Amino acid sequence: MDYDSGYIKKNPTLHIEDAPIKFYEIKKELFKLGKINSMLDIGCGAGVLTKLIADYLKVKKVLGIDLSHTMINKAKEFNSSSKNIDFNCIDIFKLHAKEKYDLIVCADIIEHIQNKKKFLKKLSQLGKKIVIRVPMEDSILNHLLKTLNISDELKKTEEQYGHIHHFNFDSFVQLTNSSGFKTLSQSIYLINKPRTWWFNEILRYLTKIVGLVSIPAGVKFGGGFLVVTLEKE
Repeated sequence: MDYDSGYIKKNPTLHIEDAPIKFYEIKKELFKLGKINSMLDIGCGAGVLTKLIADYLKVKKVLGIDLSHTMINKAKEFNSSSKNIDFNCIDIFKLHAKEKYDLIVCADIIEHIQNKKKFLKKLSQLGKKIVIRVPMEDSILNHLLKTLNISDELKKTEEQYGHIHHFNFDSFVQLTNSSGFKTLSQSIYLINKPRTWWFNEILRYLTKIVGLVSIPAGVKFGGGFLVVTLEKE
């Protein structure tokens, strides 16, 4: 998917409205990190989440990168008064740093990356600690809907958002472990954002009911999000 045309055309709000939800979920991991002087936000989008995290951690030096010129221009506009935050339109694989960043933030990005292991290796070269938020789309409910020919939710995420990978908890943990990362901590969440289509909203509430038993059970059944803090072993 072309992120400077196709993606933005299909997602004209640039997901600015999602930033508070992402921050709420990521903040639990940030609280455990201690002092952070430098931060890299990969796939920073419009820079709203970048600023929320930078302000919360009081980071002195922040770089947000994105493949989209439109996103970077919006991020610069939104953060025009933030002297500690810079933005650059660059591919992560072309980015080099003299020193490792204390923290790398990667929110809802890895599901877009073709070579997942190469991406994780690059993160380990650039950062000391890595916080990743990733959707758990490989759920029982999504597979059931496809089997019954009701809806192909995974295909929808590919067409609407450009997701080329669909994770569940086990598959993502296997990926990070096999890439040589140690999990420092993790949090798991149900889908908090209301759905626009009534049918999907009913499914979200059904998932919340299962989640009353346990959050992991709810996510396994109907999907959700994993936020994990990683460190290279």
